[in-house]
Amino acid sequence: MQRRDFLVIALGAGAAHLVGCGGSGTTSTTITGGTASSASTTASSGTIAASSVQASSTVVAHTVTAFDASGNQYQLTPESNQVRRVNANGSVAWTLNTLGTAPSNFNNPVELDVGPDGNLYVVDNGNHRIQVFSLSGQFLRSIGGLPQLFSPRDVAFDTQGTLYVSDGLLHHIVVFNQNGTLLRQFGSQGTSGAALNGPHGLAFAPNGTLLVADAGNGRIQMYTTAGTYVGAIGSRGTGTGQLLLPRDILVDTKGRIIVADSLNDKVTVFNLGGNVLEEFPTKLASGRAAAPLELNPSGSQVLISSLAAGP
Repeated sequence: MQRRDFLVIALGAGAAHLVGCGGSGTTSTTITGGTASSASTTASSGTIAASSVQASSTVVAHTVTAFDASGNQYQLTPESNQVRRVNANGSVAWTLNTLGTAPSNFNNPVELDVGPDGNLYVVDNGNHRIQVFSLSGQFLRSIGGLPQLFSPRDVAFDTQGTLYVSDGLLHHIVVFNQNGTLLRQFGSQGTSGAALNGPHGLAFAPNGTLLVADAGNGRIQMYTTAGTYVGAIGSRGTGTGQLLLPRDILVDTKGRIIVADSLNDKVTVFNLGGNVLEEFPTKLASGRAAAPLELNPSGSQVLISSLAAGP
């Protein structure tokens, strides 16, 4: 088992604090009113404090994470087609790791999330579907499949529990109810206005706006839940507040929009108005870029995992 590369952003009231691990030490940066100050401490290479993730420190490289309300962690490793639950005390509760097309089998799973219904949703990219499990690992149902989904990348839920799925190769957002009935889809390939080009990460802002990491266009697109285009955050480039390949996005408990940009090797923090609060470099010790984002159970830290090769 290889210890994974990771970064941690510790979130406070009106401030964010970056802790970067995976090398010979830990560098921390604190935001106060948009101004960054730095300090350095030491840490053992590649380890994760139990208080940070409430899980075992021996997770494999490139592990996507999600948490339930009890602090149990769900770990997805695309390279081994594995999903497992690690209890809050560090013990492994169950593991699914069979390559295939049958229920509970996976083919390049890329994301997972615990839904508002208390079930685990796994983005089974190579099988063109979302698989739904109980938190005890029991298969419940599949959502999507061809032709509804071709290359699903991420999921998000609105306040009604409706499921939104980004499709990176069909360049649109697909909307289902939690039973898997297709409700609508919106978006089309392009570079201007409401268009999308390889959408990846999804998140909802506190005002109910759907935020889409429009990876190929280097921006965050905003839509109503009905699919009406609202506007964009960021623009394509390498400067402050610009994005080259935004792969994941989340909104913290303070309403800050946190974007992982895997080509610019940085995480950019925006406010809801699209203004830049801070940027953090995220090139990891292994040379891999960071992309998957997840809040810890208390909402006080963002976990940033290393990015696997491929689209």
